[in-house]
Amino acid sequence: MLLQSDFKDFARQRNALHYRTNAWEMGDLHECIIHDDFGKRQDTPIDRDQHDFSLILAFGVVHMARTMLSHLAEGSALLRSELALVDRWLALPFNELYRSSRPDAAVKSTPVPTDETGRSD
Repeated sequence: MLLQSDFKDFARQRNALHYRTNAWEMGDLHECIIHDDFGKRQDTPIDRDQHDFSLILAFGVVHMARTMLSHLAEGSALLRSELALVDRWLALPFNELYRSSRPDAAVKSTPVPTDETGRSD
């Protein structure tokens, strides 16, 4: 997904929203526009001209980071506990769009490792 994109595009939408004060990036400044597909594109190339470009990019980065952490956690109880925290956060209701837009990224239940006393690392 990221390899298909120009690195210069990554912050274009974000920077326009944060630093351009004389224009609005979206077409919804004076009326409510609801895009039913907002953030729900799956397995499609990132298109910097899409209205949800920044969100799709963020979903990809979160998915890559969680995947990397899960591989690293295979050999570390401390990282498994961190992965459990990430998974609990991703399971919260406000992350439903992330979970529904990436069925392959379903949050697994990662138990918090404990030592023989029952405490986590």
